[in-house]
Amino acid sequence: DGQTYRGRNNIALSKADNDYECTLVDAEGEPMELADVVPYDAITVVGDLDSQNLTVMVSKEKIYGTISEITERYVILEGEEYRIGKDASGEDMLTVSLNALGNYIIDAYGKIVGFEETGESKNYGYVTATTGVTALGDELKLKIVTGGRITELEKENAGDDPRYSIGNEAIAVYNLPAEVRVNGERLTREEREAALTGQVVSFTSVGDEIRKIETLRTTQPMRDVAFNPDIKSFGGLFYVDENTNIMCIPTNAGAADDDYYTLLTLEGTSQYTMIGYDIDPDTKIARAAVLHEEMQIDEPGVITKSTKASVVQSVSRMMLDDEEVWSITLYNNGEQKKLYAKDSAAVGEYAESMRFGDVIYYSVNSQGVIDNIEFVEHIGSDVEPFHRDVRNGKERIFGTLYTLQREELSVDTNTEVNTFGVSLTGDGSDRLDFTVESTETPVIYLIDTYKETITPITIDELAPYREFGEDAMQIFIGKRNYQISSIVAVR
Repeated sequence: DGQTYRGRNNIALSKADNDYECTLVDAEGEPMELADVVPYDAITVVGDLDSQNLTVMVSKEKIYGTISEITERYVILEGEEYRIGKDASGEDMLTVSLNALGNYIIDAYGKIVGFEETGESKNYGYVTATTGVTALGDELKLKIVTGGRITELEKENAGDDPRYSIGNEAIAVYNLPAEVRVNGERLTREEREAALTGQVVSFTSVGDEIRKIETLRTTQPMRDVAFNPDIKSFGGLFYVDENTNIMCIPTNAGAADDDYYTLLTLEGTSQYTMIGYDIDPDTKIARAAVLHEEMQIDEPGVITKSTKASVVQSVSRMMLDDEEVWSITLYNNGEQKKLYAKDSAAVGEYAESMRFGDVIYYSVNSQGVIDNIEFVEHIGSDVEPFHRDVRNGKERIFGTLYTLQREELSVDTNTEVNTFGVSLTGDGSDRLDFTVESTETPVIYLIDTYKETITPITIDELAPYREFGEDAMQIFIGKRNYQISSIVAVR
């Protein structure tokens, strides 16, 4: 990362040493007392080139949760991107693992430098299958589904009841050595298979090797219970929160591994076969739960009213984990994203014809794989002007950006609005105005058909005919539920 590291992993400071001056400060740079430094605080020492003036920065920031993604450059902790801090030798301060629950220690520079186990540091999973490693030995391989966390969906209307999505994080194969006991008992291979298959378990592991495993028990019957989305309770039996590990198990016969990644929606109008485990006796919050529901990856995902429009950059076929998939690069919410899609009724047929300049909506499953695509329009310099679905909730227009009024006060709403004047003929005689509040204006993209690039731009970078003459841009404006949801300019 361009930094130079010197020294050791520890430092000794003495008031009697006159060779340097040392200042103790908190993460905000404010002075603090040595007595306020406690175990698991993050310590960062910085100094000048002569090491005569040292500053010891103390960060008390901790983030409780799990890491859901690990890359070469960063990790995703509770939905946010973090880097791993380095020690004096330039090595990572710690080795992180997926789904390890606890307090992650953050230093003064916002990097993860340590991990503090908590009393709740358990891995939960559902054992879908067991197989022997050898014909005669007692060692087993367990295929375990690790669940996900409940996430509230964006409301489509202000008065809507809360809705939540849930999906499994992973299906992984673990080794269960012969010497590891099940529920504290030493069992034969056949007894272990019978005890674990189809069971909810808590376990600890190092890499893919299980060190301890126990099955979880419940007194709840397998039946449908009502879901209260306001307090996230199921049938009055237990609650779930953002730390509850919810494993989703398909009820359809012959479910494939991919089916386990179907993203499910929980809403108050339905009942669910949900069973809670490891329930806190005081709060009634379940640390683990199992949702039994039909799950088919070929079923299209849900594209909601609040889904943001995307513009396609490129589409190709590639091999991923020994499977041929679609690789789709697009711009969404102002950022370039590279996503994957598998052949399915909802995706495969459209993906095959997708091309640069397509405006789409999409949804993803719990793996982040595209599971539904809704085509809006293809936009490019070779496209003739059009105006479709006039006075409809999905009205769309493509023509010359003739006029542009930026952040003007609306007489009707007393708010600042942007107004785009679009002409199909290019001479302004048929200009149609499309108005959107400044704060609700979607991300604007610029398609350069010559360079085949897509760039997010500001409204001030648009070129209307009234200001730029023959150098004016063409513009596409699309509505969704009668609201402007996509704006794409073409140069």
